[in-house]
Amino acid sequence: MTVHSSASAPHIVEDRYWGRGATGERPLADSEVRRLIAERTARAGDFTHQLLAMSDEFDPVPPDARRFGHVYLYAKPAMPPTIRVTDVLAPKQPVEWVRGFLPGRADYSRVFQEMLEHRTPHADGLMVSSDWKNERTESSEEYAVQLLLEDDGGLRVTSCEGTREWRGAEATVISPNYHLELAHQVVRTAAGILCTYAGY
Repeated sequence: MTVHSSASAPHIVEDRYWGRGATGERPLADSEVRRLIAERTARAGDFTHQLLAMSDEFDPVPPDARRFGHVYLYAKPAMPPTIRVTDVLAPKQPVEWVRGFLPGRADYSRVFQEMLEHRTPHADGLMVSSDWKNERTESSEEYAVQLLLEDDGGLRVTSCEGTREWRGAEATVISPNYHLELAHQVVRTAAGILCTYAGY
């Protein structure tokens, strides 16, 4: 039997929980099983907390200035890679590594290619954002998008176009196509980064 490292540990085989030791696979004691389950629960809770906190901590528009609904997407590897993904990607322009994981189709440009204009220092990794506060034009909140690639391969994205005006200010609508395409691109980018640079 082979027991692989996994974020969903501990694993049960033949009515026993198994783990890896210095001499190979071995049955786990009850205290080890409880510890592994507690660690797995804590990871899930931490992810939920971080996702919910994005509205306050990872949004370019202050809450009292928001006119539209905002979308927050967070992809985080269940098992952190053995390398700092940002060390590998730091020398490249963000446009290179984001476009590299998306098919070369025109409809992809609406989201990610617009946000690659500004690289911003961030304590948790590499961040790029759109130029929605251009001095030459009026600020356009709905074009505010930012992406943070975390050191451990996590990917945070905020889009301020969760809703948009339709036929003037009298109606606000949600664009399902935009949300689905945004989520699709985030998943493709996260998967591409982890498969290419973290060996997933």
